Amino acid sequence: MEQNNVKKKMLSAFVMLIITAVALTTATYAWFTENATVQLANLDVNVSASSGIQISMDAVTWKAALTLEDIQGVGIQYPTHVNQVPVAMAPVSTIGTVTNGRMEMFKGTMESNAFGNQIITAAASVETPGNIDGDFIVFDIFLQTSQTETIYLLGSSDVISVSEDKGLKNSARLAFAHLGSVPLGSNAATAQALLGSTTPVIWEPNSNFHTAAAISYASQFGDSIAEDTVVASYSGVSAAITNVDDILLSGANATDNPTLFGTVTPTIQTVVGNGTTNELLTLADAGVHKIRIYAWIEGQDYDCENNASGSSVRFNIGLSKVTG
Repeated sequence: MEQNNVKKKMLSAFVMLIITAVALTTATYAWFTENATVQLANLDVNVSASSGIQISMDAVTWKAALTLEDIQGVGIQYPTHVNQVPVAMAPVSTIGTVTNGRMEMFKGTMESNAFGNQIITAAASVETPGNIDGDFIVFDIFLQTSQTETIYLLGSSDVISVSEDKGLKNSARLAFAHLGSVPLGSNAATAQALLGSTTPVIWEPNSNFHTAAAISYASQFGDSIAEDTVVASYSGVSAAITNVDDILLSGANATDNPTLFGTVTPTIQTVVGNGTTNELLTLADAGVHKIRIYAWIEGQDYDCENNASGSSVRFNIGLSKVTG
């Protein structure tokens, strides 16, 4: 009965649908290798809304739908934006720390130390407006609400392979950071300037599937996982790592090096095909809310390894407000 009630509620909900198509090169994927890139064939973004909520890319022009052109074209009305849609992506890692509105990301590389052992180094990767050479996707949306609203990640949301499935979709991550809100009628620049240091909602799709190559790779580090194992948490990079730190792959974790890595427990983990609606954000009171959305390939995921090259994935993100 409860399930039927939810379905009925969903019929009266507004739906925001963001579909991102990402095609990958045949570059070799490995745990933080410098030449590991994800070629972006295209990014298709469609956002629609109803039932008392409006959407904007700049808090100036409000409309019922947003497109890729809106993301890439934002500028004159939002001069401080940081929207970044790169032509290629590289594996990065984060523990989700948001400082002055930006989620701290680190791009890793592998080097040999004086003894010939492979070590990890990592440098901060920061989004810049219009940067086509960035390592990850990021863009802002603004939502205008007339009352407190709960936003849900629909069960139709997932990350799928659109070519030969080599497992890279299993290392995809998305994050939603609510950077704050201003009262209705506020100046757009006030909403644009919101840079709250919030805890983002991190979503890990395809959490219950690993390729044979990923399973084998995990075993090299003493981790025993099966094809359908849901790994509840992992160690993300939390600070820059230099060759002086001499961090071996086996030590790239929060237990052995807690000052450089932190435990990440995704807020939402969905299975292949998803099908479950999850609560995402609560937007308190009437106002204009700024939400920063990140999409990246998590380098600290065992599925981000050499055999994942030469595949294509698509992000399907459906957001909804369930009404009473």
